[in-house]
Amino acid sequence: MIMDVIKLGAIIDRSRNIKGMAFALEPDEDAVMTVEAVRALASRGFDIAEGWNPFPEWSDEHGLIADAVREEVKALRAKGDRLNGRHAATLVYSCAVMGRGPDWQADQPACGYVQRNGIDAWFLAKKSKDLFGKVHMIETDGYDRKRRKPMRGAYRKMELLEPLRGAIISRLEWQIWQDALCDLHSTLENQLKTHDLVPFVPLRQPWAYSREPSEIPVSV
Repeated sequence: MIMDVIKLGAIIDRSRNIKGMAFALEPDEDAVMTVEAVRALASRGFDIAEGWNPFPEWSDEHGLIADAVREEVKALRAKGDRLNGRHAATLVYSCAVMGRGPDWQADQPACGYVQRNGIDAWFLAKKSKDLFGKVHMIETDGYDRKRRKPMRGAYRKMELLEPLRGAIISRLEWQIWQDALCDLHSTLENQLKTHDLVPFVPLRQPWAYSREPSEIPVSV
């Protein structure tokens, strides 16, 4: 034991003999069952339904937030790492250690006109034919630099002035965590030997208490 302390800085649990009686340090049966249930999450998956809106409390008159969410959801589905069961299990472990769920707090990003070199950019939609003769709409520079004014039919576009990816992932992870807890509650209910589970109702949208709770994402 002294050598363990010297080498590792800790005493390792092991069977020991005290006054002639042998004691085996066994983990609590309910704890083992709970850990196995968390590990089983790795075999599950999560998905995001069409139209998922993680920011219902924000105004989005230009549709920029919805566009950013759609693009990020597309990337998340393609990569798949945050939607698999292994990530859900890791979330449960880390949140248990921290004693709280993922941080979903976020401020609505500002938006402004698209600029180039500090000047508002102008765009112009034109028709263009490809090599097969098919007509496509393309977007070109709509500013007439010779006349120093926008071309006829030119328009400006808005953009978010701050990245939204971190806030999207944070709110997704909160909802995955809540769904994982639902899964664990269902698995462990009436199965534990010496503990009772209290009723659990998931809070999938703490950022929008006045709205209907989102059912997205869902375990599959």
